[in-house]
Amino acid sequence: MKGFMLICCLICPILLGFYITEKEGKSDTDAVFNEQFTKDYDATIEQTRIFIEQMHKAESKEALQTALLELRKSYKKIEFLLDYYEPEFVYLYINGGPLPKLHKEDAAIDIIDPNGLQYLDELIYSDESFEAILKETSREIHIIKMHLTRGRQAFSNENMTLKKTIEAMRSAMVRMFTLGLSGFDTPGSANGIYESSSVFQSLDTYLNLINNIHPKKTKEIKAIQDAVYCADDFLKDANYSLEELDYMSFLKSYINPLYKSLADLQTDLGYKLENFRTHAQNYDSENLFDEDFINTNHFAEFTHKDLDNPLSIKLGRYLFYDPALSKNLNMSCASCHDPSKAFSDGQPKSFTNTAGQYTKRNAPGLIDAAYSSRYFWDLRSADLEKQVAHVLDDKLEFNI
Repeated sequence: MKGFMLICCLICPILLGFYITEKEGKSDTDAVFNEQFTKDYDATIEQTRIFIEQMHKAESKEALQTALLELRKSYKKIEFLLDYYEPEFVYLYINGGPLPKLHKEDAAIDIIDPNGLQYLDELIYSDESFEAILKETSREIHIIKMHLTRGRQAFSNENMTLKKTIEAMRSAMVRMFTLGLSGFDTPGSANGIYESSSVFQSLDTYLNLINNIHPKKTKEIKAIQDAVYCADDFLKDANYSLEELDYMSFLKSYINPLYKSLADLQTDLGYKLENFRTHAQNYDSENLFDEDFINTNHFAEFTHKDLDNPLSIKLGRYLFYDPALSKNLNMSCASCHDPSKAFSDGQPKSFTNTAGQYTKRNAPGLIDAAYSSRYFWDLRSADLEKQVAHVLDDKLEFNI
């Protein structure tokens, strides 16, 4: 059934219905979240300027390391919101892993060299000479500042609402535990605990904003804030050492309870829990290890739903075997995607609609194809709809 469900997405995505994201109306009270975010965003840009100023005066790696810590602590106050709204922006340009990157949405963009704050963290704590570090740091920090400045207007115009802010706060718990406290986010300094403290400070600020809007929920909000303070103290008790941190106790006593209590607050305030388009996180989940914590459909390259619609699956199965889709009525999808061969054809080159002629390549298998980000062996198609169009138009295949 799973195979047919994915095949259905390949053959007739238009039959699955348009994905409609519910839009939230923006109230006057929601504006306070945008104002706070803009304030913190501007503070991060200013801290970038300060870093550049201190960099020019620096005479040692230690001076650069101190300046970077302050910059990253400032950035951590806004990262959970940046990452909620535009994770690609964060990953590609601001704080993604210090590795070469590919832009998933634009194949025309060349490979992006290691960059961002994680790259600086690894660089400034490396064994390279101070002169080499200083030169590369100067180049990179100006690029980061440029991206932050360019992104400022776009983010200041975001429709930031109370509901989305709470969801972003829940995502902050996930990012903190999986990337921050794992050391992934600070590959050189291992300053994850210092930075997590900044995240907790920011969460406290936004909880105060929510309390101002909903004073009747002061008791519930105060309980969450107390949990935030205790979580911060727990981290500090580890002497700022990731090696001394009791991860399991922190997860069970603080991360998971905060993750759930924020969801309960959202529901209690009358805001529906639902998945957000840019995240695989299932906001109905109650902790980081729920079986359904990850919404796997998020990774599928299609723009329609409902994947579990029995009628759509039945129609997709029917069309998959129907030669009426081809001009000469002699080919179906199953002609080259044989279910007994993992939905491939087992040929060096695939058959065409003309006897004795072959395509340039063989047919790839279709198992879990909906979770790919590129299609065909040469990766020329970026989504399933265009992939289907290639087959329908090809004179050697369906030729409609």
